[in-house]
Amino acid sequence: MNRSGQLKCTNDYLIRDLLDSGLFRVHDDGSIETRIARTGQVFVDPNRWRPAGSFKDTYHAICYKHVKLRASRVIFQALKGELEEDLVIYHKDYNCLNNHPDNLIQGTQAESNKHNIDNPNRDHNPTRYYKLSFETAEKIRWHYSLGLTYPEITELFGVCKSTVSYIINQKSWKRSVHTPNKKYNY
Repeated sequence: MNRSGQLKCTNDYLIRDLLDSGLFRVHDDGSIETRIARTGQVFVDPNRWRPAGSFKDTYHAICYKHVKLRASRVIFQALKGELEEDLVIYHKDYNCLNNHPDNLIQGTQAESNKHNIDNPNRDHNPTRYYKLSFETAEKIRWHYSLGLTYPEITELFGVCKSTVSYIINQKSWKRSVHTPNKKYNY
């Protein structure tokens, strides 16, 4: 059980195995190199190394024994100390591609979430992360019936065009069959 009371499955045993294998090395700047060619063969020359890992839009990953491991966890384990299975690694500068050891912090998922909410570069649209109520959906329908366009409604309520479309076309937030259409005075 982890700190949140949930079972957590990690690949940390593979990270320890990767670091002990002698086929990977982690530099002080957080870069990782391997002696394994892209074909899967180990280089014969012990001095031949290549950059390890694949690049995703949001993080670097290292493939080891057919499992993708987050490079940030590998770097933290190698340069900063033992990982705790129920803790996550997050980045001080909010950039998940910057795996410099000074940028990595080990903490709970809640701490990571709070840290990311405090990100000054994050889109701070206050309506972006809330769930629409049935009353808000009815207000969207009412504004549409008054002749407002989709772009005007999306701007007014801070929702995307597809959400407005789903509401107006009764694909979500459907009116009850037994409830008559209400007239709103906004």
